[in-house]
Amino acid sequence: MADEAPAEGWEGLQACNRLQPDWPIQGLPRQSFWPLLDEAGARGVRVMLTGIGGDEVTQGSPYYLAALLTSGRWLGLAKELKRYRFSRHVLWFWIMEAILPEWACKLGRQFIDWARGPSEASFFFGSKEQVAWIKGHQLPRRGFPSASAWHEASVLTHPTISLAFEGGWDALGRHGVLEFRHPFYDARLVEFLLSVPSEEKRRQGTTKLILREAMKNVLPEALRLRTGKAEFSPMIASRLDSMTFDPGSLTLTRSGLLSPNRVANMNARRAAQPSPLSALVLWHLAALEIWHRLHFKPPIGDYS
Repeated sequence: MADEAPAEGWEGLQACNRLQPDWPIQGLPRQSFWPLLDEAGARGVRVMLTGIGGDEVTQGSPYYLAALLTSGRWLGLAKELKRYRFSRHVLWFWIMEAILPEWACKLGRQFIDWARGPSEASFFFGSKEQVAWIKGHQLPRRGFPSASAWHEASVLTHPTISLAFEGGWDALGRHGVLEFRHPFYDARLVEFLLSVPSEEKRRQGTTKLILREAMKNVLPEALRLRTGKAEFSPMIASRLDSMTFDPGSLTLTRSGLLSPNRVANMNARRAAQPSPLSALVLWHLAALEIWHRLHFKPPIGDYS
């Protein structure tokens, strides 16, 4: 990261920004992190731990269902599929794509795209060119004991995931004289967790089983055992619809972390074409604003 001439965020965030220009959070310029680093430096912080890699090394691969099928553990597979209500999505993407040759997977994906048509979900998965780029960076399957083992290793080594290895965090830290450390990428931990079968790390719709076990008596039980992230329901979306996000009232915009124009454009887009995705964007914005107000009192000055 360039301290003197900061550019837009990492390549993956740039792609998000191009696909959804009204998205107010993804694709932030790197100088947006500077107020946080300045605040940490002012408090005498010299080392910061990150959660980078937590999902990649602890959650396990959904391809574990294919491992249950190919190893003859059909009763266990039936129990898992019942949990997912025998979803066609799960049957195809988590089982068939794990065991079929690539040419068959390609044909299947083309048929699914034709039958399903365009979806807002395509924003998260990117354009065809991006998907092709992602596929091109996966590891070869040959040599791995199972599809789930191959998938976990591919995720961990993918360029958009392994940002911690590329020097970006170290360059960012130099602005605030900080050292970033990533405990989940400790080589010993990664080696151990990759040796554990995926079916031991996720089961019945719950991921990160090993991490949850380790957090007994550390985290509150309601948090440790929750099966998903923060709940996002139609009720929350309806409440967000009734709110007005005035760019000038947000500490995020007053501090220079977000552009007022981008927030205004997001509001206009939401009003003109409400959708689950645009509601989710508002939710992210509200959560970030609340976090900022809680941790920066009084509001930090203008860093623009």
